[in-house]
Amino acid sequence: MKTYFTKPLLDDYMKILKEGKSVVIPVAGTSMEPALDDGIDRVMLEYLSPDLSGFEQIQIGDICLFQRDNGSYVLHRVVKKVKEGNLKGQKFVNIENNQPINDISGPCILFRGDNQIAVDIISPDGLRARVIRSFHNGKWYGKYSFYWFFYCFFWARSSACRTCGRQAARFKAQVTSLLRRKKRSTQQGQ
Repeated sequence: MKTYFTKPLLDDYMKILKEGKSVVIPVAGTSMEPALDDGIDRVMLEYLSPDLSGFEQIQIGDICLFQRDNGSYVLHRVVKKVKEGNLKGQKFVNIENNQPINDISGPCILFRGDNQIAVDIISPDGLRARVIRSFHNGKWYGKYSFYWFFYCFFWARSSACRTCGRQAARFKAQVTSLLRRKKRSTQQGQ
């Protein structure tokens, strides 16, 4: 059974988080695979203040719950924090419109799912919570475990390699398909 969180349910969880309590929620969606599996894994959240103090608390590699302008909640990894200025010369693509991101004013956070290429640009007032532990393959992992470190440090920084890997896999599939068709046509012609 797949679990989808409605905005009212997550709004209720936010009230609990604001009281200083932790909340455990199941992961829904494939954007954070392979670190977090859809419908199987769970995460423990702690409250993040939706202002500059929350912005200062998060680090690159953290997984955070944020709220998009349209009201939807998303759980993705922090890939960049921008205090001021722009991103000229850096290759980030906006998840909303698939366009390159060149100019950002004011503080913002760039989030990306581990299984995605494009990013979400969120201002500090969109922050809601940070993952402090994850439950994966029957075991809880904290922030200082090797599993957590691997995904925070290596996997999150390897999106370019993963993009090349996907392109190579597509190319291999196309070549394999062509070779099979050629082999079949050669066998039929004999």
